[in-house]
Amino acid sequence: MSSSNEHFFITGSSGFLGKMLLEKLLTGDPLLRLTLLEHHTKIVVEEKYRDRVVTVTGSLEDLRMLHNVDTVVHLAAITHTKNKDLYHVVNKEWTEQLLGLAKDAGVKHFVYVSTTALGDSCGPYGTSKLEAEKVVEQGGVPYTIVRFAEVYGALGNEGIERLINLTRPQGIAVIEDCAHAIGGQYRGRLLGTFGDISMLSFGSDKVISCVRGGGIVVNSDI
Repeated sequence: MSSSNEHFFITGSSGFLGKMLLEKLLTGDPLLRLTLLEHHTKIVVEEKYRDRVVTVTGSLEDLRMLHNVDTVVHLAAITHTKNKDLYHVVNKEWTEQLLGLAKDAGVKHFVYVSTTALGDSCGPYGTSKLEAEKVVEQGGVPYTIVRFAEVYGALGNEGIERLINLTRPQGIAVIEDCAHAIGGQYRGRLLGTFGDISMLSFGSDKVISCVRGGGIVVNSDI
């Protein structure tokens, strides 16, 4: 990222992925300014960065501060709830509201963080995220949609750790698909070292390419 004194407005920066993004942005561009929307969880920013970071609270309806923002990064979403209507309200309607504010303020770029779990086959969550993508595509602001896999879950009760905690006590083997993840890490641990068996790919579109081929890593007697 080049130093350009750009101003980013970010939602969802208190989550796992948001924290990683925040760190990359602050260490990558010394002139970048950030405004972070704080909702339920307090956002902690290192003291050395506080002169470039502003934290705001309130609902999207209260926001009238995007007039000097260059890029909006919308990470915030609801992923687990028994109230199916909340998926629609938070993931679709709030995205629509934020996009409208961005358009009115002349924001140059809208980055929407979505998921690979899209559509009705993935339940109310997947439906709401697909609806939100359509809103972004038709919103009138230049956009980028980024689809992440569920492995980016932040807590021990979801994602990789949730799966392992459920299966290991039952003696069920965990098979880890690392086709696109060679060299990647989760909480400081290399991907491919969580499962009993990990599968690697060396295809032409992978991180390490041998045109064809792959590998299997076994970390258990199972």
